[in-house]
Amino acid sequence: MLYHLLRLIVLIAIRVFFKSIHLKNIDHIPKKGALILAANHPSTFLDPLVGALFVPRKIHFLANGGIFKVPVIAWLLRRLYTLPIYRQQDSQVASIKNEDSFRACYELLEKKGAIIIFPEGTSENERKLRKIKTGTARIALGAEAKNDFALDVKIVCVGINYTNPRKFRSRLMVSFDEAIAVKDYKESYLQDSIKTVQQLTDEIKERLEAMIVVTENKEIDELVEKIERLYTSTLRKELDLPSAETEQIFVVAQYFAEAVHYFEAKQPERVDSLQANIHQYFSLLEKYKLSDSLIVQPILDKKAKIKGVLTTLLGFPLYLYGLIHNLLPYELPAIFTHAITKDITYHAPMNITFGIFTFLGFYTVYAWGFYHFIPHGGYLFAYLTSLVLSGFFTYRYWFYLLDLIGKWRISNLVKNPDFQLLLDLRKGIIEELEKAKQEYLESLGAKQKTENF
Repeated sequence: MLYHLLRLIVLIAIRVFFKSIHLKNIDHIPKKGALILAANHPSTFLDPLVGALFVPRKIHFLANGGIFKVPVIAWLLRRLYTLPIYRQQDSQVASIKNEDSFRACYELLEKKGAIIIFPEGTSENERKLRKIKTGTARIALGAEAKNDFALDVKIVCVGINYTNPRKFRSRLMVSFDEAIAVKDYKESYLQDSIKTVQQLTDEIKERLEAMIVVTENKEIDELVEKIERLYTSTLRKELDLPSAETEQIFVVAQYFAEAVHYFEAKQPERVDSLQANIHQYFSLLEKYKLSDSLIVQPILDKKAKIKGVLTTLLGFPLYLYGLIHNLLPYELPAIFTHAITKDITYHAPMNITFGIFTFLGFYTVYAWGFYHFIPHGGYLFAYLTSLVLSGFFTYRYWFYLLDLIGKWRISNLVKNPDFQLLLDLRKGIIEELEKAKQEYLESLGAKQKTENF
């Protein structure tokens, strides 16, 4: 009961938090039978939610055994189908405790249950796959070996991609690969179990890397992220990709990351030159508090300025209504989160968790106050609906206002030499990216690469 209630609440919260959620190949999930979901782990507690919420099966979890030390938390986690797993660096008796955890996993798989495991073992806010530990393969092969390879355990690799897991109304894509039949490793396992565990671990690694955006280091990741902001719209137009298609956003990001890695290996000085120009361009944008998207938009004329002001004035009353009702429940989660931890990998799941409580709490108080003065169910429903709708309106209005202010800044910046420098820098960067794209496609086979989009 508790599991299903919390699952519903969290599902609604996740749907609200992300602007777009794309589930790719979810039909690869077996509807029944022993199942292990093996997922990458970029955002701590958020990953188990997005990796399991949309799967039409009851999912069990493995979590760091250290958090089970608090009795109340341990009680709650066990009722949410969570099993402890221990790391060697966290406990002197980790191996002994993990034997119990492995046995529990075997029993669950023998009952045709499903588990989600994060084989990296740790979570970092970076676009790369860390070293894959052997635990997932050991559990899968151990369960099969215990049952003479008759369990038919399947492993489905899950690639989790966020545009920004800490940003409200960002995008999420969860990809599901074709299932790995663990029984196919039977002969190899009977000959050399240790080698086979590593072989299965390597296959999991290869499949996960193919489904996520991978950058080698923070410096390269920052370069790729800026190229995404600069060049994605241009590439979409060239390839006739739908601008709102979440999957294509991540496909393009993968393409950029692979291309940067290619040129970093072949022509590092060219990458350094491009990086310097991009850094100068974005430094100028930051200096004038502008975004790249504003640079390519038409300069505001007098008519557009008047229209912008009138639109702002007309929308202000509804914006104020939404702001009064939603500002505190929206801002408090971030305040609580930053007070508790500076580790940004925890910010998204904690913001969502606190947000569930703040919005439910504030909306309950609002509803009680409204009904106290106007005891009418229909009016109460309309009022609560207005809170939600005005909240979304307020959020969009705020970014419309920021966009308008940015356009106004640009119209006042036209005669500034730095504005022409911005345009020249951007033009040069785009031209260089176009040349690099053609060379990269030729190295791969242009037709094959284009078809991947």
